[in-house]
Amino acid sequence: MKDNCILTAESVTEGHPDKLCDTIADAVVDACLKLYPTARVACEVMATASKIIAAGEITAPQLPDIPAIICKTVQRAGYGGSDYEVEVISHEQSPDIAGAVKGKQDTGAGDQGIVYGYACDETPEFLPLPVVFAHRLTRILSHVRVLEIVPELRPDGKSQVSVEYEHGLPKRIAAGVLSCQHEEDADLDALRRDLMQYVILPALRELPPDEHTKILINPSGRFVKGGFEADTGLTGRKLMVDTYGGLAPHGGGALSGKDGTKVDRSGAYMARYLCLPPAFPCLFRLILPQCGHARGISSFSFMLSFVVCPPALLTSSAAINWLTCSSLSLSMSVSISLKKSAIVSPPSSIRLSALLSVLALQP
Repeated sequence: MKDNCILTAESVTEGHPDKLCDTIADAVVDACLKLYPTARVACEVMATASKIIAAGEITAPQLPDIPAIICKTVQRAGYGGSDYEVEVISHEQSPDIAGAVKGKQDTGAGDQGIVYGYACDETPEFLPLPVVFAHRLTRILSHVRVLEIVPELRPDGKSQVSVEYEHGLPKRIAAGVLSCQHEEDADLDALRRDLMQYVILPALRELPPDEHTKILINPSGRFVKGGFEADTGLTGRKLMVDTYGGLAPHGGGALSGKDGTKVDRSGAYMARYLCLPPAFPCLFRLILPQCGHARGISSFSFMLSFVVCPPALLTSSAAINWLTCSSLSLSMSVSISLKKSAIVSPPSSIRLSALLSVLALQP
């Protein structure tokens, strides 16, 4: 990241058509795994013009009631009624793929792919500040809708936050955008005032907008028709919302609708897990692991890049003596074999003590 720049991230509510499709796909996965923990699921969902289609590969002794799952998920997102058609198209996973994935001790990857993890020291969530602010805006937007604090709101909505950085640190909010679906008879001026009071100011409390911050609320005006009645939704089209806001690389594979043998999902989760305590404490300003997988192979190639904190922020005398520059970019590459339990606990070979020994950061 450049020392002086503006970084932007976005988020969406549960009523956004793409995110609704993600939620439906995940609800299908949850239902299949609840009935059969070894089920293989790859579910894609499309929603448009009064029709929702769920399709994909599902290998299980018996399928759950997918149409009922879809209707229940749509209602939970805030859309009442069932005036839409539901279609389910499924078949079993290819036996060639299934045979490569199944193993006695190791579970092979369901496909090849590249996944990334990421963490930084900007926020307690170990995420960039624009990402945290954008998600907080949509969460509070949904909160005030469900509690009817702003009764005119409907489920569809999205946010965007731009943060100005100086010397690599967040300085101010350059711009914020909030778009939300509303009732037909809503007064837009009153709605904008309510959203500023109940959503924007509470969400951005750590770095409040200043007199130069551009705040845009429903910049296009009316937003009455929303959800999949207005725009076609599709699983996997909000990858940046699901991860790091576009501020870190992404391998391109969707997270939703997949069981744990799909490394697009489990590999991305593991890569993120490697960035967080206890695997790594706040010794680093930024951590960016990249993992490469091959179908049927239980091991993955692992490239770790990170920026070490300035010496003034370190407590170890050995680290201070070793680090003589204000920051240092380093990388390392290893190959790790993932057992089935590795999804829960990372291998000891990549824990902090081993890494610090390699870097000579501890006696």
